[in-house]
Amino acid sequence: MTAYTPEEALHIFESLIGPPQIGWEVLPSDNPLVNACTTYWGRPVEEDARSWQQKELVASCFAGADPTKDDDFCDGCYVMPFPPIDLTCEMTQYWIRAEYVNICNHLDASYLTNAAHKSVVLTGQPGIGKTMSIHYMLRRRLGQKQPTVVMMAEKYSYLFCEAGVAKILPNYTSVPNGSEHCWLIVDSFAAETTFPTRLLDWPSLIVFVSPPTPTRWARLKSRGAGGPPAMVYMNSWSRREIGQGACLNPISDELNSDLLDARYKDYGPIPRICFFDEMDFGWHVHAILVALDSLETCYRSLLTPTTIDTQASDVSYRIALIHRTVSVDRCRPTRGLSSPPVLAIAPLTAYISRKMVLRLIEFEQKELTELYQQLQCVPSARLMLGPPFEAYMHQKFLRGCSVKIRSMVRLPDKPNTVPKPQWHTSHLALASAPLELCRKQSHSYEFDMPHSPFQVYSPDESFIVLPGQYYIPSSSAEIGLHSFMLQEDRNGKFTLYIFQFTVTESYDMNVRLPALLEHCQGIPRERNNWRFVLVADDSSLRTCRYREELEDIPMYCTFFEM
Repeated sequence: MTAYTPEEALHIFESLIGPPQIGWEVLPSDNPLVNACTTYWGRPVEEDARSWQQKELVASCFAGADPTKDDDFCDGCYVMPFPPIDLTCEMTQYWIRAEYVNICNHLDASYLTNAAHKSVVLTGQPGIGKTMSIHYMLRRRLGQKQPTVVMMAEKYSYLFCEAGVAKILPNYTSVPNGSEHCWLIVDSFAAETTFPTRLLDWPSLIVFVSPPTPTRWARLKSRGAGGPPAMVYMNSWSRREIGQGACLNPISDELNSDLLDARYKDYGPIPRICFFDEMDFGWHVHAILVALDSLETCYRSLLTPTTIDTQASDVSYRIALIHRTVSVDRCRPTRGLSSPPVLAIAPLTAYISRKMVLRLIEFEQKELTELYQQLQCVPSARLMLGPPFEAYMHQKFLRGCSVKIRSMVRLPDKPNTVPKPQWHTSHLALASAPLELCRKQSHSYEFDMPHSPFQVYSPDESFIVLPGQYYIPSSSAEIGLHSFMLQEDRNGKFTLYIFQFTVTESYDMNVRLPALLEHCQGIPRERNNWRFVLVADDSSLRTCRYREELEDIPMYCTFFEM
């Protein structure tokens, strides 16, 4: 890094953020942030990344999944040592996700030479490390010799440039004729409830890192020549990333693989939740219960007509997960982010979804129908239709109704072919001529679901299954069904009906389903007396993955419109 005289340094600072009289001061050379700026200025982050990636990462007990099968665990992930910008932070090492790298690649490709008066909102699920990505973004900018202002601390922001570091005071007002190459990165929690008005005239790119609450970035829509902000959505973590990040956490001694597995599976792919200490985790579980008690409010918040359907109250994100459905190509990372993002809002986990269903069963059918129909108008919330549809069908079956089912069809197996042909619903004509021939040979029949009592049971318990009683599992993640009923006909023959409700185009039956059912007493041992019934929410074509272990269970489908 070039050594400058005080006068030369002052000139550089003034060219970027205006004269010191408007609210900034130069930090002394022994300040940790100045040392970091001196160390990393002009040292590309890729050089350090290669050396860090060659080191042994962390103990395998935290790792979780096989990294070769994990799309998020790739060459772009590594551990980065870097002093915290917020000096109250305990962390000095960060788990750099491929997601961070790819997003920054996209920002560089789009704005490195075309940043004047532009703005970007980096948002995503609360608790997934958006703030941590700012440290990587700054480290990367230092390596590129690009001046950058970072606003993270509650009172101050900092300018990093070739002359050193300046601390910018809270009353600083941006200078519209400053440098077009000096990016401003703002953590929304360090700002006010919305983007600070005093910084709207920033002459270069503004990167506003924020929860998915459009009111926080509403002011950026009126910046003028730069136009409305571009939206970049960060995805949540893989299980392996959670394991790697846990080892860098200050409370890593309190964490273990089993604990991380349980939290990840039940409460979501969110590091803030997985890394909680016991007290904070207990508070979070209580917050989920509060959200479930306010379930209608949570759903209604998803219906607010705002930018790409992401408006929701904080409580909604205790039960819902935002996911960017377009992939980020690791080799050409800008390809997945260069076009408008496609989002999906879904129940946070199968465990949370099951809790939602059991709560929604208490709703009136009219309320469920209205909720479902309103959610249909929010394309990104399609997967949130699942719990109200399932609750509606539970109510319908419990009150008694007639059910007409039709056998599903698939193409014959080809020798040595993997995967096997999947199942298709057969109530509509199929485009494939061989499949259509199979469809014409399918059969249907009708049976009655009697008005019946129901029992919510744990998949871990053994019990005697009573004919004519409707059973709903307390957890569906392990068992792969939503309900079942054993019926006896007038000839004394027993038939087991297994129901799975779906709002998606494809479904994957759980391989462990038979084993989890067969330990219950009273269920017919012969699987040809079982009926797997896929219950869809409309008459569009559906598919179901073929499972060799389940090939002797007859597959049927039906649909009910709300």
